[in-house]
Amino acid sequence: MEGRRHGIRLGSEDLISLKAGPHRYNFSASIEYDVIENPSASSAADKFRVTTRGYMYHLLTEDFQDILLWHWHPEGHSHYTGPHLHIGKVQLGLNAVAENFQHVPTGRIAFEDVLLHLIQTSRVETLRTRDESVEVLMSSLQLFHQHRTWHA
Repeated sequence: MEGRRHGIRLGSEDLISLKAGPHRYNFSASIEYDVIENPSASSAADKFRVTTRGYMYHLLTEDFQDILLWHWHPEGHSHYTGPHLHIGKVQLGLNAVAENFQHVPTGRIAFEDVLLHLIQTSRVETLRTRDESVEVLMSSLQLFHQHRTWHA
């Protein structure tokens, strides 16, 4: 387990369909991580921890056009390896100065941050009430911030 790259994919083959009022979106998430020894472990239960090594979160239109793409691929083939955002062409006006392939620096983005954006900004419907969903994600995000080894 330790020292081996792991990955989790949501919506890798069939995208996850999201509904936001009259709008429908497609979403996928891919996270690469390692399980590493925790040098500050105070118990056997804390002996290991998970560290993120990269991610790709994609929000697409119903007809599969890019809206927002959050990427961090430090070991990828791109010349830009820092965390960044791509703004989809459908989000840019005809006279837009930005281009959809530009890498807009973001700092690292937690999965919970993306879900909060989808719920609060894009108004994606949730199985729980909106307030309950936000509360669960904020609680998880707080734990994430307490235990991360990097700082925004």
